[in-house]
Amino acid sequence: MSQAQARYPELVTPRRVEDGRREDGVLYAGTPRPSGVVAVAWRHGSLTPERYRGLGTFRLEQFLLWGWYDADIVARRGWELDPAFGNLPDDTIHVVVGNREGRILAYFDMQPAVIPPPGQKGAAKATPRGASSHATNGHERSGDVTVTTPGRPWFCCEFESYGATVFPSLAAMREVPLGEIRELPCLLRNGTARRPIVALAATYEAIYAMSRVQVDPALGITVTVGIMDVEARAVTAQLGIPVLYAPLAPVVRNGLPKYWRPELNDPGRFWPFVIATPDLMSADAAEHFQRIDALLAHPMAGLARALVEFARDTRQRLTPRALPRIRDEDSELWTADPFWGMAEAGASGKSAGRADDDGTAVAADLAGMAVSATASAAAQGRGAR
Repeated sequence: MSQAQARYPELVTPRRVEDGRREDGVLYAGTPRPSGVVAVAWRHGSLTPERYRGLGTFRLEQFLLWGWYDADIVARRGWELDPAFGNLPDDTIHVVVGNREGRILAYFDMQPAVIPPPGQKGAAKATPRGASSHATNGHERSGDVTVTTPGRPWFCCEFESYGATVFPSLAAMREVPLGEIRELPCLLRNGTARRPIVALAATYEAIYAMSRVQVDPALGITVTVGIMDVEARAVTAQLGIPVLYAPLAPVVRNGLPKYWRPELNDPGRFWPFVIATPDLMSADAAEHFQRIDALLAHPMAGLARALVEFARDTRQRLTPRALPRIRDEDSELWTADPFWGMAEAGASGKSAGRADDDGTAVAADLAGMAVSATASAAAQGRGAR
């Protein structure tokens, strides 16, 4: 069955238990929107066999659709599930955005750092805050382990591409306990989605859900790190999310598994980023996310125009303040500009278009920033997914 027909109702619609509570393993359940979109967050270690197989299949097929995995290697191995799925820590958070029919429209996960440094079989231990005591992957809770601790676990993007010095290059990150940091490896939208307005709504819903998961005190997340390509940076900019980027951080390792396409490590294709939880919890942020919530609650007939107007309003921006950009000899350039060094057309975020009922013009309108930035990136030898 192709991803255009695949449905995963068990991942999109969690069951209720007798007293009205959500079933175990549901960390977040968003409000169903008039557009039909809803977001749910699951704990990896609590997935039922059916959900485990469904999400592992979805990931594999989407990674193939987007050209991230080598299709020949996957075919030779006969894989039916994402080969990386079984290696995820139990306390990985999966955020699924789908519709009433159970079709997954957008997805991302948030992982703790657990990869031993190159050449080591073990690493300094740091259990994620908010992790359940029965699913700590052998890690002992310790607030003393930070991104500067020798032998500490690495995040995926460090092991695969950027090494262990990129996040400590932001001086304010050096004091954050490692167990309070999660990595968002990718923001994925369904490569077979054909209705532009629904795909946009699902992507926006995913980012809104990320912000709600990150500020949940039960999960104990102080900072989210990861890497973004130009399209993901454009979407976060349209929603005014407070992000810092390291656009000049070099790729210093080729630690990608052999089934990943090697061009994903092309220099400049992705930028490391950080999002601080305090920046999502200020008074300004509370009002901002209330506006995003109201935006996503628009009836389908008015959603297209509302998305365009929100993205065009330059006042709808949060400034990252919680991690000061203090430069020292160990610092990379960190900037809040998602199009730093690119042509002004990409950075402006302005486009001309109208709000069609089917969302086609809206897609062009909102994607204009990403498209022009992508062209600028290509001219500089930089790729964008």
